[in-house]
Amino acid sequence: MGAEKLQPDVEQTSLPTSGDAATDDEPPYSVFSAGEKWLLVCIVGLAMLFSPLTANIYFPAMAQLRADLGATEQEINLTVTAYLALQAVAPVLLGDLADSLGRRPAFLAMFSVYTAASAGLGALRRGGGGLGPLMALRAAQSVCSAAVAVSYGVVADVATPAERGGMVGAAMVAVNLGPALAPMLGGGILAASGGDWRWIFWFLVMCGGAVLSLVACALPETARGIVGNSAVVPRSLWRRPLATACCGIRVPAAARLAAPGGGGGGAVGGAVGGAVSATPGAAVAPAGPNPASTPPPPASTTATPRRRLPNPLRSVRLLFYRDSSLVLLVSGVFYMVYYCLQASIATLFKRIYGFDDGVIGACYLAVGSGVVLGGYLNGRLLDWNYKTTAREAGIEVDRKRGDDMSRFPIEMARLRSMQALQFAHLVVLVGYGWALEKAVHVSVPLILQFILGFLQTCIVQTGNTLLVDIFQESPSAAAASGNIVRCGLSAGGIAAMGPLMAGIGPGFFFAALALFGTICGVAGTHVLLIKGMQWRLDRTPLGCL
Repeated sequence: MGAEKLQPDVEQTSLPTSGDAATDDEPPYSVFSAGEKWLLVCIVGLAMLFSPLTANIYFPAMAQLRADLGATEQEINLTVTAYLALQAVAPVLLGDLADSLGRRPAFLAMFSVYTAASAGLGALRRGGGGLGPLMALRAAQSVCSAAVAVSYGVVADVATPAERGGMVGAAMVAVNLGPALAPMLGGGILAASGGDWRWIFWFLVMCGGAVLSLVACALPETARGIVGNSAVVPRSLWRRPLATACCGIRVPAAARLAAPGGGGGGAVGGAVGGAVSATPGAAVAPAGPNPASTPPPPASTTATPRRRLPNPLRSVRLLFYRDSSLVLLVSGVFYMVYYCLQASIATLFKRIYGFDDGVIGACYLAVGSGVVLGGYLNGRLLDWNYKTTAREAGIEVDRKRGDDMSRFPIEMARLRSMQALQFAHLVVLVGYGWALEKAVHVSVPLILQFILGFLQTCIVQTGNTLLVDIFQESPSAAAASGNIVRCGLSAGGIAAMGPLMAGIGPGFFFAALALFGTICGVAGTHVLLIKGMQWRLDRTPLGCL
């Protein structure tokens, strides 16, 4: 056995010394069982819910806030702008921190700040205090938007590419529920409290504190640069769940691995008995030669232990690679279309159909239901496309160790259904715009909203999954770069929507938006299918950052 160097912050788990399992030098991609992986998905799904929940639960209270604070509509809108500005920045700051220092520290930091900011908002006096504290605390609340990027990192840590699509889809269900349920939830709390908007923030304090406690007690560190395939246990208490560090309860995977003759013995023997990189950016991998389906060989075991400092510009750098820039463009454009659709519902349905605020709130359920269903079913579609592409390429899918992305056409696997979705989106969005233009029965635009929510979610989620696939060593930073593009394009789309809608009407506006999205999406997807893999391999010989 060669020299072994673990990072200063990790220790080797107890290993079996005899039996067939101990001789297996091919470790799994992750030592977590399927059930444990899904438990992690549930935990990060709850964390991901807070970004859309916090953004949208605030809207019903804006009129009451304006009255209580004696502010103008423009001044109250500035609190939304402050939230959105920090929402774009927070994932950039915390995404690379999660890749370099770990997922747990990032989650603990963001939910501590979030819960404290929510408590500060709940403690504000009605009719006093001014806009300054409200704006500052709302900006601090937006730190929770980084949960999406960090959660993508957790999924990439534990799920092989073959199973990643389904797990991303399941985690995104929570994110997709937020925009549909949050406005009704905020309105209900406001009505039950007699118009006291502070109870909305105390509700968020309770929710944020509950998730903070759940993460502290139950979420293990999964960053592969720190724990590899989770076969090594961090020494630092802040990197270990409180249930493990303080109560002596072992993380299920570690307990199973330590048992003599346990099913994971080979995993640990391979992961630790082989080369364990001392470099934070490198994952644990076997020392022996790898077949085509196994991950690339690890970094040298003689590397000097070092820690990579967080670099917020890492996310920005991803914007300038040829392959990632096209992925970001395709998913970002369709997210902009989705945001324009959401932002226009209240104005259009009130003007065209004369609905009051309560009925308009219920109208959001149509697009919200499509978003939730699309997130779940697209996860299944991504996994099916992956298996189909592997079969056509003559590659055997390795769900245990993960497939070698330097030899796998992941662009084809993820994008094989994309252009069909984009053309379907073109037809439906044009029909939606003209249904509103002609003021047809309200059931028609609501049904089309449902279909649009479904299609837009499939397209955006596919792009996000591919982005994580091609940057497996820095998935949180990759997801954060997507947030930069989505926020930027959405802000531009919303700014242009008002004047264009007033000038040409919803029919021509949504037709133009559909055409723009389709041209960008189909062209970008076509180039990625032809050149994407070669560009990825030119960027790095291992096929990932």
